[in-house]
Amino acid sequence: MQLEIVSPLADARFGAVLDAAFQRTGSEARLAAELARAHPDFDPGLALLATEGGAALGAALFLPRTIRLRGAWVRVAIAAPVGVHPAAHRRGVGSFLLRTGLGALRDRGLRAAITIGAPEFHGAFGFESAFNAYAQRVPVQSLPPEGDTSSWRGLAERDLALLPALHAACSAGVSGCERRHAAAIEWESAASGSYTLVSERDGAFEAMLRFRVRAEIELTEGVVASSTGVDAVLRFLRRVAREHARSRVDTHLPPAHPVARELFRRGAVNETNRLGGAARMCVVDWPGLFADTAESWLTGLERARVDAVSFPIGGVDHALSRRGAELRVDAGKRAPAHFEVPAGWSAGLLTGQLDHHDLAFVHGADAELARALFPGETPQWSYAPIFEVADE
Repeated sequence: MQLEIVSPLADARFGAVLDAAFQRTGSEARLAAELARAHPDFDPGLALLATEGGAALGAALFLPRTIRLRGAWVRVAIAAPVGVHPAAHRRGVGSFLLRTGLGALRDRGLRAAITIGAPEFHGAFGFESAFNAYAQRVPVQSLPPEGDTSSWRGLAERDLALLPALHAACSAGVSGCERRHAAAIEWESAASGSYTLVSERDGAFEAMLRFRVRAEIELTEGVVASSTGVDAVLRFLRRVAREHARSRVDTHLPPAHPVARELFRRGAVNETNRLGGAARMCVVDWPGLFADTAESWLTGLERARVDAVSFPIGGVDHALSRRGAELRVDAGKRAPAHFEVPAGWSAGLLTGQLDHHDLAFVHGADAELARALFPGETPQWSYAPIFEVADE
């Protein structure tokens, strides 16, 4: 088995093996091609093809991204699409691609990989449950009357410069929020039945929403500039529900999002689930990640009134200590401020999917220390709409 670095646009084998692997109508091949063609973060050295005698056995694409973790921006990669030809199953092709790809991420200074994948397979490579899904079920009668919805139009190039900062503001405190680019591929709807629209009133940007028409209307993403933008989104959702004869709107926004907060005040029911553990992350460089998120660890040590703490994370004991205004990371234990972290919990504790309640209640960790270091956050991976191509 050999490894080739190829272009998903120029080498037809890349898309063909993905089509065979997923046995669908080219959605994964289209995803890889679109990322290679238009995404600002695409790295041609991370499009990997496993071959034997020139024939493609499997393909993997890793897309560098920047996401928010513990209040800091951290460079990671999205491991998707990754697929193996059915005729090459049980030959270690997927393992070969993942191990090689994860090593390449570490070499590039990327800290982790994120994927939606099978726990039983990806768990063997260090991928752990990391992100939740959030939803609200909103009866149409809970939405305000339509009123004037003529301010809504299609996404235009002039909108792109505004969206990244507004998206980050609306997702403040969300662990897993991607730092988006002012590029169309980051915002335009890609799946069938999905639409991206913008509200502009008196020449001023109000809001952007992306929704899909399925059994119900699904609001998959929203960006608002003010409270008037929130109102514009809700009124437009009522219009869309009427036009498609739907009795309910389902949203998929983090609970602190301005639109989600307003819907909660209107009686919408918030729901949370762990996606069956399918939204997973594998950290490939813990020391580097600790350095990137140093401020959060220093704050935790100060709140706990300790100078050093250690715990096993990522399968290795790490000791974190304060050296003035800097964080020092060493291998090994630093008793007595040491507590155990169960296997498989590292990524969840990092994103806030697990927190001090889990550590203290389930495993008896020091409550004050655990609370200071792992206060919990809202863990949601807010992937760009181009990835919707793969879940049609």
